[in-house]
Amino acid sequence: MSAVVAATSTNRSLATEFEKTPLADRKAFIADLDKKRKNAEFGEQILFLIDRMEDIEKPVIVARLISAAATGKLPLSKALRVSKIVDRAFVEDLKTLPQFQAGSPTNRLIADALFSVGLLTGDGLAFFEGDTTARSGTTYHLNAYGQILVEYGLAQD
Repeated sequence: MSAVVAATSTNRSLATEFEKTPLADRKAFIADLDKKRKNAEFGEQILFLIDRMEDIEKPVIVARLISAAATGKLPLSKALRVSKIVDRAFVEDLKTLPQFQAGSPTNRLIADALFSVGLLTGDGLAFFEGDTTARSGTTYHLNAYGQILVEYGLAQD
């Protein structure tokens, strides 16, 4: 697949997902951006972000986050911050977040990766699958950004 086809497909998936947002909410969101004179800045941020994404699933997640902002469920600043975190994470790791329970056994490498991008908070020692040592790592908990991602970005309609 050529880069042009991939980019077009990625942009289409973002647009298709965002179109699920009620039209009145989309219009109000755009009007608010216009009023604040932030529409060009917002558009550039989204284009730069999507351009860097190496996975076709990530733009859909970003569209869901922006949709949450457009419907007033989430401040735009938080939606953009979590969108940038999504860009830095491995999409398969992100998919583990809805099942993530604090203190439950999980893969240490995945938990460390999610912590390093800013979706988990570390707290104390824990045991992880596959570890043979008595002290294998940190207990991780979803932080506010992880919760936002689970609630708005990873939720299926």
